[in-house]
Amino acid sequence: MSDHPYVEKLTQALSSPLDFQTFEALLRASIPELFKRTQHATSLQCSKVLKEKLLYSLRIQIYEALKQGYLLENNYVNLWFLFSQAVIEKDPAITQLIALFEKAYDGYSNAQKEKYIFAHLLCVLRMANGEGEQSIAWFLGEHLWFDGMCYNKMDTEAKALKSFCEQCHISFDVVSLGMVQALSQERFLKAAHSERMGIGIWILGLFWQINGYENHRLWSDRIYPKLRELFLTCKEHGWIDEAMSLHMVMSHVFLNRAQTQEEFKRFNDEVEREASLLYASYPLPLGVTRNFLHVKKRIALIKDRIVKNSPYMVEFSLLSALAKEPLFCQNYELIVYSMATVEKNLDDVKLISEIKKLGFDVSEVAMQSLDLQCNFQSHLKRALAIREDMQKREIDIMIVATNNMPIGNFLFSTWSATQQVFWSHGNFEYDVDGIDHRISHFLLPSSFSYHVFSIPILETFSNPDAEHFKSEASKIRELFQGKRILGSIGRLVKMDSEVYLSALAKILDTHPDTIYLACGTGDSATIQEKLTRFGITPERVVFTGFVNPHLYGYVIDLYLDTFPLHSGESLNEYIAKGRVPVILLPKEHITYERLSKAGTLASLTRIHTFSIEDYVAVANHLLSHPEAMASLSQEIARWVIADRENAMDNHKVAMDFIHILT
Repeated sequence: MSDHPYVEKLTQALSSPLDFQTFEALLRASIPELFKRTQHATSLQCSKVLKEKLLYSLRIQIYEALKQGYLLENNYVNLWFLFSQAVIEKDPAITQLIALFEKAYDGYSNAQKEKYIFAHLLCVLRMANGEGEQSIAWFLGEHLWFDGMCYNKMDTEAKALKSFCEQCHISFDVVSLGMVQALSQERFLKAAHSERMGIGIWILGLFWQINGYENHRLWSDRIYPKLRELFLTCKEHGWIDEAMSLHMVMSHVFLNRAQTQEEFKRFNDEVEREASLLYASYPLPLGVTRNFLHVKKRIALIKDRIVKNSPYMVEFSLLSALAKEPLFCQNYELIVYSMATVEKNLDDVKLISEIKKLGFDVSEVAMQSLDLQCNFQSHLKRALAIREDMQKREIDIMIVATNNMPIGNFLFSTWSATQQVFWSHGNFEYDVDGIDHRISHFLLPSSFSYHVFSIPILETFSNPDAEHFKSEASKIRELFQGKRILGSIGRLVKMDSEVYLSALAKILDTHPDTIYLACGTGDSATIQEKLTRFGITPERVVFTGFVNPHLYGYVIDLYLDTFPLHSGESLNEYIAKGRVPVILLPKEHITYERLSKAGTLASLTRIHTFSIEDYVAVANHLLSHPEAMASLSQEIARWVIADRENAMDNHKVAMDFIHILT
């Protein structure tokens, strides 16, 4: 075996009596080479017996160093890449040392540096004592309780910890087990307020950010149930601050994987309704004044954050139309509020400036309520800051343009305005106390009644700098050597669907000259497993990571919209370029009735389909008949031009919006 001579020589050196300085020098010299050899073939290419000898020798040196009073550096945890390659027997002496260190560990508070140091030492001892993945699970799970600000002084932004997880290929299966073990209800009840509030920071600020962990199925399958258990504990004890923190985390880890309205409803029943009951109990001063003296009606448009995402582009397009409509300006004032969800992103100051240029005020009271020197941020403080500001401004109509955020739920449930409106951007099952009306710029089947209004997206969002992107796209297309390119753009969870991938497999199988570009971020492992099961070879599907949708809108020849969870604004941007997608809609959709009456369903030259079989048939037809796709492209281009002309009709857009408010 190729690594045998090197490992044997190193084992002999480690088996000799060494002082601590010589031992560390030997490690510094050999670890990079061992790591390189391991990465090359996933494990050292030597006999099992020799690997075990190496690990036993290494363990003895670690034990002797600690016995002599030397303190190991935190980076010793990286030795996991070696200890994970073989199973070694436990040593009674090390077991005793672990018990001694555990007492010391428990004696420190979660805000003391010594606590973190002993966590690393215990992890090293446990892996060296043959505890395997459990040693890593315990170590990473413990971080949920550490004081983030203090920990940051030792490991800035937890960069070393993140690198450890990625370089040593720690699976999220192991990490999630450690997190669940650490989040025991007994420990949660005994923890200080600051410790309970810090859990969400570690989850969203560290673990969600690690490559391969984002949107992993175990977030919803394993972590969400544990968080909900703690959330209900908070509800039982009346801990609104902690409940709102967990509410935010649950919303993120569960709904980022949700694909159907049924899943949205499940979250609503399991979390939102429970939260609404708790938030409504918060003691507040006198209720909302109903008879304001101001002439213009005042509207609060409340967003989770102001960043350039799909909801922002829709809302800014609406604001642009409203700003140009005299009837609106004469009768209404509108203030945009940000919830300052810093756990996700900071507000974009340039976008705030763009909104202000339209003539609308932007309230940043939620951001101003934050204590950025604190280890955590309170959703309750942000909610109260927004509510108090709306009271001062005498807001008549509150429109919450986001769902499943604790602040929005709190504002609804505590009746923060005379008229309270929920604007759906995709979740049509959201239902908490205090919603008077529901609105949306599109419609899906729902158990609730929605007022729908049209918002043509500004061209600056839907199709900017077309010639530049066409030129760049041609360079990318050359990389695929003449293959016809299918694809979709969005979070990978949207394509992680058995029915979608089954349909994709049939299309790829029928057209061997095609490849599929999976454009977006998220967990690709589960998708790759399904692709293999459906007989799709790895070279047929390329995971690109995050892409510019305006660039890849010209790279992809046929956009296969995902289902049951559809693409977002990226699909609209693709269509705005005169490009051809295939879209699956339910038969209850108004489009089915329209196409049925027009008699066009008999033809396969169309983009809308109403069953999986129909979806596959239309895609195969368009790929087999280039002239049909070209004809559709021309038709879409004509529709796009007409739609842009409608976008210029600010009066119609504004009047549609005013109508639903009256």
